[in-house]
Amino acid sequence: MLLDIKIACSCNNYIDGTVYVPHPNYLSDREENSLSEHWEDIWCPSCGKEFKVYVAKTFNNLKCYINDSNVEFSFGLPYENKASAVEQYLLDDHLTIFMDQMNSSEKLLEIEVSKDVDFNLLVMVHGHVVAAVERYLASVCINMIVESPYLMRKLLESDPDLGKRTFTLKSLYNEHDNVENTISEYLKNLIFHKIDKVKPMYKSVFDIDFGNIQWLFSSVKIRHDCVHRGGYTTEGNQVYLKRENISALINNAKGLIEKIEYLLKKLD
Repeated sequence: MLLDIKIACSCNNYIDGTVYVPHPNYLSDREENSLSEHWEDIWCPSCGKEFKVYVAKTFNNLKCYINDSNVEFSFGLPYENKASAVEQYLLDDHLTIFMDQMNSSEKLLEIEVSKDVDFNLLVMVHGHVVAAVERYLASVCINMIVESPYLMRKLLESDPDLGKRTFTLKSLYNEHDNVENTISEYLKNLIFHKIDKVKPMYKSVFDIDFGNIQWLFSSVKIRHDCVHRGGYTTEGNQVYLKRENISALINNAKGLIEKIEYLLKKLD
């Protein structure tokens, strides 16, 4: 969702802007736990002053502030883009595949099966949803970074594993010519469900902050039990899976990818 804002800058110029509205955390069980936050920068085209816009969304409420209480600020009602939600961005294969996977997962949740089969179905769907997020994150990183010398440089300067690699003087020229392949192979070998690694990478390379994604960390942990132990923990207990929870996970995943796509378009 988007939100139109208006700022009366101290230079007497009025700024009309649009900011992103994050989805609430659909996996939350209460209003106060569903908070999602987003920060965005807006500049005055006249004097160049920067304003930081804060947007907070829960199930039932929306709040929006700027970092300067001395200027007039107003905003309208949130709205969907013409093409609605994530589907407006279906221009790239990696996003098309992600949305197809989410749509298929939603259809699988509508299937009625016997009680003894239901748990196994949910194990597979949960694992599939998390894997789809992982694939999307990997595709964006690999495709965008290797095609941009600027983003490759940001990755080299910010990634601790890449940054600590050493080369002999003899191999330096060859490695310089092969840096694109080196980075591509590094990203392909990166495990993208290690969110503690991926989240700071997106921030340092794309300046995209995922925000509070504890729900994704928890879902990745459950996915591990689903993929490696068929839905059981190391203690032998069944993981907790319900259709409504996986449906909420799908909505959270769509919201995260919608946010990423919105901010990536601002990089162009």
